[in-house]
Amino acid sequence: MIKIVLASASKTRRDILDRIGLVYEIVPSNAEEQSNAKDPAGYVRDLALLKAASTAKKVAGNTLILAADTVIYQDGKIYGKPTNREDAFQSLRELAGGDSFAYTGTVVYDPAQNKQIAFGDVCRVTLKKMTDEEIRWYVEKEENLLHISGYAMLGKAALFLDRVEGDYHTLFGLSPGKLYDAFRQLGYRLSDFEWK
Repeated sequence: MIKIVLASASKTRRDILDRIGLVYEIVPSNAEEQSNAKDPAGYVRDLALLKAASTAKKVAGNTLILAADTVIYQDGKIYGKPTNREDAFQSLRELAGGDSFAYTGTVVYDPAQNKQIAFGDVCRVTLKKMTDEEIRWYVEKEENLLHISGYAMLGKAALFLDRVEGDYHTLFGLSPGKLYDAFRQLGYRLSDFEWK
């Protein structure tokens, strides 16, 4: 069996893997999340590559490392994880009532083959207009606010979602279908992994 290692403590990524029943181990990356890329697709790809490389130093054996990063992009600005609740408030104030784009970059690294598959995806997200009172309520009530980029669509932000165009898993930081495509590109079958 091939062991899956998730290079992230992201609750939403764990939820996705749990929903599809893939057995995995969490080995969070300790990479400093920095990129000089100005475009959001390059930015998330760079961070996913950094996370995969960092976690690869901590694991051994028959392992595939899954690393990913997600940001929100609007009007030339990349929104990463907020530094505090006031930062989250200001970001959401800018994002509310318009279209933004969720970019996710994912890397599947196979140390045994010394191969990696990197892929990305983007979806358009339209949030409803929000009053300052609604934004403040959200910022105060959302549990995982400082661990996400922009907003938590599996959380209370779903109240303010107008529509999503594209693979909605992009919002949550990991597309199961694209992940399986990467497994196949590396030569693996479903029976090579442990499932619940």
